[in-house]
Amino acid sequence: MDMERFNNVFSDSEFVNKILSAETGERVKWLLKEKDLILEDKDLDYFAAALVKSIESKYKETLDSQDLENISGGAGQKCVDNYKMLEQMRGNGAHTWIDFSKV
Repeated sequence: MDMERFNNVFSDSEFVNKILSAETGERVKWLLKEKDLILEDKDLDYFAAALVKSIESKYKETLDSQDLENISGGAGQKCVDNYKMLEQMRGNGAHTWIDFSKV
C-alpha cells in the first residue's frame, strides 16, 4: 500500500468521521475502496486498532501543542471532534465495526 496515499486519505477528517460512523466492517471496506484502498476481512481488527491509536495520538499531540480553549475550528477542532466521537462510541457500547476489546 502506498503510505503517502494512505496518509493523504486519512488526513481528511470528514472521511475519518465517515469511517468511525460506519456500522459494519463491510461499510468500512466499501468506504476505503472508494478511495482505492483495499482492506481484507482478516485485517479489519488491525486497521481498527491502528485507527484508534492514531486518533488518540493526534489528540494528545493537539493538547500538548495547544490549550483546548484555543482550539476553535481547523485541524485542531477536527482532531478533538474525532476523539470525542471515538470516546462516545467506546463509552456507550455502540454496535460498531470497532471491537474495543481488541484495541
